[in-house]
Amino acid sequence: MKRILILSLVVLMLFSCVACEFATEDDVINSTENESSNNESSTESSDESTASDVEEPDVSEDSSITEDSSDVSDETSTDNVIVKEITDIKITINGYSDLSKNGYTITSGNDKKVSVKLKGLESVLSAITAESVIASVDAGNISETGDIELLITYKAPDNTEIVFTSDSLVTFKIKRSSAEIVPPVVDEIRTVNGVLISGIRAMETFGGTASSGKKTAENLNKFKEEIGANVNLYVLPSPLASAFYAPVGYEKSITRHGECFYGMRDALVNVGFVDTLSVLSTHVSEDIYFRTDHHWQALAAYYAVEELCKVAGVPFDDLSTYKAYSNNNMLGSFYNYYTHDPVLRDNPDTMTWYEPTREHTVTYYSNDYFKNPSADRSLFSSSKSYTKFLGGDNTALIKTNVNNGRKLLMFKDSYGNACVPFLVGSFEEIIVTDYREFKLNAKEFIEEHGITDVCFQLAAFSVAGSKRDYIIDLLNY
Repeated sequence: MKRILILSLVVLMLFSCVACEFATEDDVINSTENESSNNESSTESSDESTASDVEEPDVSEDSSITEDSSDVSDETSTDNVIVKEITDIKITINGYSDLSKNGYTITSGNDKKVSVKLKGLESVLSAITAESVIASVDAGNISETGDIELLITYKAPDNTEIVFTSDSLVTFKIKRSSAEIVPPVVDEIRTVNGVLISGIRAMETFGGTASSGKKTAENLNKFKEEIGANVNLYVLPSPLASAFYAPVGYEKSITRHGECFYGMRDALVNVGFVDTLSVLSTHVSEDIYFRTDHHWQALAAYYAVEELCKVAGVPFDDLSTYKAYSNNNMLGSFYNYYTHDPVLRDNPDTMTWYEPTREHTVTYYSNDYFKNPSADRSLFSSSKSYTKFLGGDNTALIKTNVNNGRKLLMFKDSYGNACVPFLVGSFEEIIVTDYREFKLNAKEFIEEHGITDVCFQLAAFSVAGSKRDYIIDLLNY
């Protein structure tokens, strides 16, 4: 019996051991299978994560990747990309100074305006105006007359794209520069205290020569060398009334203006020349000069500044954007200081001036050392004479809303006073000062104030006479 019990116990223990071994082996197998399954799942998850990092675009950087913006219209799309039309873009003429220097001028086509359609974010396009888009042509190599077609190059503002342009070519009419003046025939001509009175018009005669103009050009060339290649330099000579109205018998004043001014032009090196003779010769029937004063009228200054802006390659506000005012019964310097001539007294001038509507501020400074600022002033005084402009030969800083980065320093005499209002649509800042009174080193002043453009406006007698030496003096303070 005991043997049977012992044998049964042994059999039972053997069965328990086998069962335990099978259970242990299954657990190992199951554990291994689960671990492998978990590793595969983890690897797949990791691969998916890596693939997502590589393949998924960051829509915050370029919404156009995830949304098609190619078919946009004037209406705001889902990603806020729109197309906006910009009209009345003026064409900038590059190389105009070289064109003028070579003896050519543009007589028509330069007033043409073009339009574009821009694509970009609405927030960007909302601030863009016609002045923000650059449409330009290169006229510097023109050496023939007639109708010349030039290719228009467009440049869009940052973060925008041009999708349409109204014109690819523009036609200019080119002719040789010349002041074609026919002296008027006048019966009543007399001279009073050195002043020539032709009918009801008084004027000064002129005797400048090509040689005297060349000497002025030499001083301007030296000035240009000192200020360097990064600053543009121009000269705007202001003719006397006798350049256009000297009567038969006094034609010498007409021809001598041409000899002197063009003698200067032909000797200039890297200095832009403003051909005021050619420009004003087409407007002699208009009221461009006073009859009782030695200055030009504001209208002549307007045409002269328009030509300057072409040479400089900057925008220019049309006269229609200005408010015109007039003062009748003006008697100027020829009557008050030189002649007291009864014919002039009985035929007074009407002075017209034009106030810019473009936003601008004016601050006046001392003429010598650019000190003692007086802000919130006007470009015009209450005077009823030519001192209406700037209140006389004063120094002023004008800031505008043009925002083109161009800053002009104009050295001028009294003729330049009437020019200043017409500059506010062309430069971001304008500093005007009388070159005869300024006592600071011009080169240092230009560098200190970030000047990009310098213009010498010189009356005819300054082009022909010793006042040209002020140009060099400005470098030596």
